[in-house]
Amino acid sequence: VSVNTHTAGELVSRPQLAIDGDRAVATWSVYKSNNLGTANRIEWSYLDFGANAKWAKPIVMIVGRGESFGGRLLDLKADPTGGVIFVFARQSTDTFLFMRRLAADSTEWSTDVLLTYGDRGAFPSLTVAPDGTAYVVYNLGDGESVNVAGVAVPTKSIVPGPEVLLTTSQDGSRGRPAGATDITG
Repeated sequence: VSVNTHTAGELVSRPQLAIDGDRAVATWSVYKSNNLGTANRIEWSYLDFGANAKWAKPIVMIVGRGESFGGRLLDLKADPTGGVIFVFARQSTDTFLFMRRLAADSTEWSTDVLLTYGDRGAFPSLTVAPDGTAYVVYNLGDGESVNVAGVAVPTKSIVPGPEVLLTTSQDGSRGRPAGATDITG
């Protein structure tokens, strides 16, 4: 089933999908060329499950401004308390990592919540605990030595907790962090 309409000269890449109760929510990055480092925009759509289920017309969610944006700088997960949570980074000289929430059955995303900025926030990975607490892990630093750090954002909060360093430096170490929560949170 096609979710979006292909436009000549654009490339759609790196879709994300989350199930929010009785609907599926999808996001994807739209690029003007094959350069997957800088998306032109991020779009989203949803599918209400039911007898006449069809994807809603795609909506532009966030527009790029020329910095590294989209693709590997975002993540989407379902919130077990209802709705979905989306994290995304804008990366230029510094990285700015944001979070948005979409409440159950809503089509309006929350405003951006700044999670961190500076030499941190690249390659975010989101996991959501059963109580709705969002945990985001990401790269801390760049170049030859990169650590992993993370923050937690409690349910219904717009204030992230303190940053926690999860690794220690090892010369030449680099990677992409990933996080998960179990049923106990």
